[in-house]
Amino acid sequence: MHHFIRAADIRPAPAFPEHASGYRRFALSDRACGAVHSGWGLCELDAGGHVDQHLQSFEKSFYVTAGHPVLVLENRAFRLGPGACGLIPIGMKQAWLGPASGTASWIDMNTPVPKGVNFADDTYFLGPPPQIEVEDLDI
Repeated sequence: MHHFIRAADIRPAPAFPEHASGYRRFALSDRACGAVHSGWGLCELDAGGHVDQHLQSFEKSFYVTAGHPVLVLENRAFRLGPGACGLIPIGMKQAWLGPASGTASWIDMNTPVPKGVNFADDTYFLGPPPQIEVEDLDI
């Protein structure tokens, strides 16, 4: 199997509109193109935006390509930057906060491929992101 997308055709669209603000995603590969083991997407989050705290029934990896989004994991918040990457295990509480300015973007990889448009059928929202101190990521 192979799958190609022209850069000009990648247009992230609002995702989770009831549970996010300023967040957009474009599925680079998912069940629609025949992928079942892993799904890829391009995510964008504007300054002041957020994705509410949630759990997912799949594993998520991410790689930040631009900007400085904040990732909230189990009530700790980490400011990320370009080149930051990580793995979020199944069932771990998470939320995303937008950068202080501009737009942050990252690539995500979800395995197995979640169900629903932008994995909405396998994502369970818990409420707004917690109000906690943000730390710089220090590996």
